Amino acid sequence: MLVFPGGNYDQKQDASLEMTAIRETFEESGLLIAVDSPTRVADDVLDSERKSIHAQDKNFKTFLSEQQLTVDTSSLLPFTTWVTPASVPRRFRAQFYVSFIPSSASLGFSSGEKSERLPTHDGGQEVISARFLHPNAAIQEFKDGKIQFMPPQYYILQTLRDILHGDENSTAQRAKVAELALSPFGSMEINPVPLPDPENKGRLILTYEGDEARGGSKGRLHRSLIVPGKGGSQRTAAEFNIFWQGRHTNITKIKKYTRAVFTECDYLMTALSIRLANWKRRADLAPVTSALRYDLVGSLKLCSGQNVDSLRLTVGSAVGSIQNIFGKIKTIDAKHGKFDFALCAGDFFGPVQEEREDDELSILLRGDLEAPLRCYIMQGDQPLPARVIEKFAKTGGELCKDVFLLNKSGIITTAQGLRIACLGGVYDQNIHFSAETAPGFTSPYFSSQTIERFLSNTLTKAAPQNQNYQSLAAIRDAASSSQLIDILISNVWPSSITQFSSAPLPNIDLVSVTAPPLDEVIKRTKPRYHFSAGGGGQPPMFWEREPYAWNDEDGRISRFVSLGAFGGEPSPGKKQRWFYAFSIVPMTSTAPAAPRPANTTSNPFNTLYPSRPLKRPVAESEGENFRWGNVPQPGKRIRTATPQGEPGKPPPGYICRTCQSTDPGHFVRDCPTRDAVGDTGGKKPREGYVCRACGSDAHYIDDCPSSSQRPHMGSSRGGKRGPPKEIAPIGGECYVTLPKGQIIPPDAAAVPGGGHVLIIPISHHPTYSTIPVDLATPILEETEKYKSALHAMYAKYGSVPVFFEVGRLGARGGHAHIQAVPVPMKLRAKVEAAFINEGNMQGIDFEADSDGALEAAQGGMRSYFRVDLPDGKKMVHLMNDGGRFNLQFGRQVLVALLNTPDRYDWKACMLSEDEDKAEAQAFKAAFAPFDPSS
Repeated sequence: MLVFPGGNYDQKQDASLEMTAIRETFEESGLLIAVDSPTRVADDVLDSERKSIHAQDKNFKTFLSEQQLTVDTSSLLPFTTWVTPASVPRRFRAQFYVSFIPSSASLGFSSGEKSERLPTHDGGQEVISARFLHPNAAIQEFKDGKIQFMPPQYYILQTLRDILHGDENSTAQRAKVAELALSPFGSMEINPVPLPDPENKGRLILTYEGDEARGGSKGRLHRSLIVPGKGGSQRTAAEFNIFWQGRHTNITKIKKYTRAVFTECDYLMTALSIRLANWKRRADLAPVTSALRYDLVGSLKLCSGQNVDSLRLTVGSAVGSIQNIFGKIKTIDAKHGKFDFALCAGDFFGPVQEEREDDELSILLRGDLEAPLRCYIMQGDQPLPARVIEKFAKTGGELCKDVFLLNKSGIITTAQGLRIACLGGVYDQNIHFSAETAPGFTSPYFSSQTIERFLSNTLTKAAPQNQNYQSLAAIRDAASSSQLIDILISNVWPSSITQFSSAPLPNIDLVSVTAPPLDEVIKRTKPRYHFSAGGGGQPPMFWEREPYAWNDEDGRISRFVSLGAFGGEPSPGKKQRWFYAFSIVPMTSTAPAAPRPANTTSNPFNTLYPSRPLKRPVAESEGENFRWGNVPQPGKRIRTATPQGEPGKPPPGYICRTCQSTDPGHFVRDCPTRDAVGDTGGKKPREGYVCRACGSDAHYIDDCPSSSQRPHMGSSRGGKRGPPKEIAPIGGECYVTLPKGQIIPPDAAAVPGGGHVLIIPISHHPTYSTIPVDLATPILEETEKYKSALHAMYAKYGSVPVFFEVGRLGARGGHAHIQAVPVPMKLRAKVEAAFINEGNMQGIDFEADSDGALEAAQGGMRSYFRVDLPDGKKMVHLMNDGGRFNLQFGRQVLVALLNTPDRYDWKACMLSEDEDKAEAQAFKAAFAPFDPSS
């Protein structure tokens, strides 16, 4: 039996399935897929280490560390997943990968030197022979009866043989293999279930999981016919050969199986398949072939005339490359479609440019640039062009045929019943909570009002009857009372999304640019698919999280995918994946629950600590409290029906202050115009308001296209900050970064780069006290290591550290972190008194038993403020529930101690991007000798 190298996932040695594949390949063949150390590791060393690892005398990670090697997981491309049939006693979920060894002349390349190792067996432990074999040669030996394959191996080799023609192995052919792996084929999951053929006991029908109970009934069946042929026969039959473990036969009565037993075909038309071209040449099968459609797993369906529209496509930011991305979508649709629609996440138009008649946007808006299929676009991280906003105001979203702009907080229901929601714009904490209205398309940000409107829209009720889905307005009208949605697209990541995930992040900066308010959106709407355009990272990176489940929704599964950008400036390194094809159909009460994926993790949004409340929470269930019933709570006004009017209706003569209406009567809180949208996508103004920029009464000045075209007199850095720069190699649990606006003045810093830094856990927790007990130990240990390292580093420059943490529960945008500030050695004895004196002035007292206070706050029970003094003593203040606390208290104390009162406002201390980078580099170089993670 010929197999590919592989084995079981080992939690102690493998950080991922890719790591498992690389380790097992090394153990079984001696080939190591890794990036070499500065000097190439000698073959005899690799052979010796291979034996130790295979015998479990040495950990694979230890070997890599000793040899300064890094496994090249990025070179492994997924190439289908197979699940063992349920009838087999021991079942496995096998993930297959394809990887390319270095180019060499010996392998058919035009140039290059042969430098790769040859595979060798492992001494008979698991492998008796190992060799390179071209797919053509492997298939031929299979036909000659020299070797045998299990179905997955044959399927994959047959697929590769159709691409790697003859004995050639060129760069162009490798590119085709890579393109296939990155298409829906790569994520195809095959769940076969054997079913005896009732008409012939010698044959099996391989069906898809869940389909076997339907027997021979007509309908949408996925079937492969498995036929044990006569032994020894090597005759190649006509086009209807189906191979199974070295045996084959010619199926001559294919028409007999076209309804009840359908032979599966994949979209490559290879392996265990019947070629579609041959079907079309047979007149008696013409009615059948006309009903064939593609689906995600690459199979052709026999639908008996039914229309199957389950394939969807999502693409990343076009950044103004509209014509090019339409061309790519058309190519993908031709190869892997047909797709029902495409979701264009992120920044579609790019930065606002001067209008020209021949630019792509003008051509699009005129209707001269044809979209290959229906495309839904959103606002990314840029203000939208004025002409786009004007077109949106006129049409309700249809920019041209098949191109629809979604509202910033919009939700639509497609003709197939899918609920798609969009949260446009990016997150800025100050703007989010200070904005008086929901920003429109002229602003790149969303606010708390945007979130409120979004959640309100998901609860909108309507009676969809005789709907016309030819316009976005008609689609939007098809609403539901359910708050659950199928697909969410956004430009930001929720802050908790990385919790419980073992999928490596392409860039740790992505963790620091999340949007905490989005967590509440996810909790309430539970999207089955959530696509982000990069999380605000620059450049946007591709990252796919493992699935996670919702226990309160019958095991509803959610998935999160962040996409790279299609357009824009080319990023250094490998091109990030910018498209994602997937299959999804509306959920119904009668549909069986989907099987839970094997790699499903705990839900990152099922946290033990309370979520931050919205500014004005969306109305939830009014059911009775399970303990107190309908007893009015103290301090709450009781709503009762007025004696003159109906319950919930105002009395006669009541006038709504918002719309000045008395017909139909309603209270101001229930005014239907409260969330009305203006003509530019923002909130519709109150009666009598006139925009000072253009004189319109249909939008506020903040959302006015004319106002947005005026020169922006902001700071040199604009309103948007990039992610903080980590200044030390990222550890397993934490990282160190410079803050915005250091306390230490650059021109008076004793420590290179200033020295004011933040220690931040990689996983999201609002405070250190809320970290679950089972996760806390490694995080706290690594935090203490960084503290010790900073203590030693500061001492070199005549300084001592002061650490402080604001552990406030429910803080807006809260992510646990500890601030470290260097103080001159001569002031070390004055630090404690400075905190006590300032605390007395502000009503902030410190507990006598600091350890007991921290224990009382553990588990998110209390908010607190903590200071670690230079001598190791702790000071802890427990905040009163609902009381006020100055979040800048720690900074205020230290700027007074250092006699730098002008450094109190961190916004006034922010530097330019270049100055920030210079400070980061200076500190990084000085900290390197003390860094515990290096």
